[in-house]
Amino acid sequence: MNNLPIPKQKAVALFSVGQISTPRKSLQSLMQLLKQQSRHTVKERPEHRKMIKNNVLQSASDINYAFLYKLHIEVWRDGEIVDYGGSIQKHLKYDVMINGMHYMKHAFEFRIKK
Repeated sequence: MNNLPIPKQKAVALFSVGQISTPRKSLQSLMQLLKQQSRHTVKERPEHRKMIKNNVLQSASDINYAFLYKLHIEVWRDGEIVDYGGSIQKHLKYDVMINGMHYMKHAFEFRIKK
């Protein structure tokens, strides 16, 4: 019971939602869920990474790949680095959000940091 990876306040908040009825069962099922989630971590797929030329994200699937695997992205414009960036927080049809900043896809180039 001491190796619970989340604080007790969060565990109590999860139980108060009413997902599980008794506290003992709640704690056991929460621990099982956390163990399952830790086993199913997302691993980067190198076959898609090889398809990205020169580490430049050109298509929506490239940006999705970087978003899902939380790759570190740099933002470039006219051959100069604009922002050393970070991981993509969200992307829509026309823009990408990195570290709270919105960048238009047509105006900037997004590269995977080496």
